[in-house]
Amino acid sequence: MLMFNCAEKIAALLQIEEMNCKTELDNIIENSKDAQAKRLAVRELEQIAVRAAKREAHQNPWIERKGD
Repeated sequence: MLMFNCAEKIAALLQIEEMNCKTELDNIIENSKDAQAKRLAVRELEQIAVRAAKREAHQNPWIERKGD
């Protein structure tokens, strides 16, 4: 039971951190005039989405996993 609560807390902290990062990356995409910075920000947003999907799939056994 204790480990489950710790895992939930860690997941919540990761989500908060990712939301803060997403906000900063969105600002870069909207406000930057540097094309390379925009591309890097878009790439990082995509990586955040992939990590979040993997984490959700790992936490939810009903989601079908590809490659398993």
